[in-house]
Amino acid sequence: YVLIEGSASEFSGSVQITVKRIGRVGEEAVNPEDFIATGPFTREELDRQLGDWIAQVEEKDCRRLLDLMFGHERLREKFLAAPAALRIHQAYIGGLAEHTFNVLNNAIRLGEGYKPYNRDLLITATLLHDIGKIREFEWRRTIAYSDEGKLLGHIAIGSMMVENAIHQLKREPEGFSESWRQHILHLI
Repeated sequence: YVLIEGSASEFSGSVQITVKRIGRVGEEAVNPEDFIATGPFTREELDRQLGDWIAQVEEKDCRRLLDLMFGHERLREKFLAAPAALRIHQAYIGGLAEHTFNVLNNAIRLGEGYKPYNRDLLITATLLHDIGKIREFEWRRTIAYSDEGKLLGHIAIGSMMVENAIHQLKREPEGFSESWRQHILHLI
């Protein structure tokens, strides 16, 4: 990134730009949203939707998993900022959360048509189904695949992230159901 200072004037019927100064700008001083497209929802709206979905989950292991993962401030921020794709759908800041909520709404509608179904499992797995995209993509200057994303892909990355969180929960006194672990990972 560079900051250019200058002025524009008219010369012979055309715009003339005079550059007075040009210099590098550190990435920490740059808002990527100034350079990358953003979605139609604010970060606050997406965060509220995420909280609303998590609050609906009553099954203790599913809720503990969601609370652990989305309670991690850095993971939550990345989830709310990440794009859903490089080009095809929701390829903009906030796209991953928007895509996830769209998939979740569709999954719930389908589940209602195929009762009985486990709503808590469906919400949990759907919220986590693309979580690996927070590491598959980089979106600082442009949306691009990370090296990890190119080598492993978001499904493998997400499965490992969820497996690590479940392993952490298994070490707690409440443990974590092996059946829930298998079902969640299967759906991811």
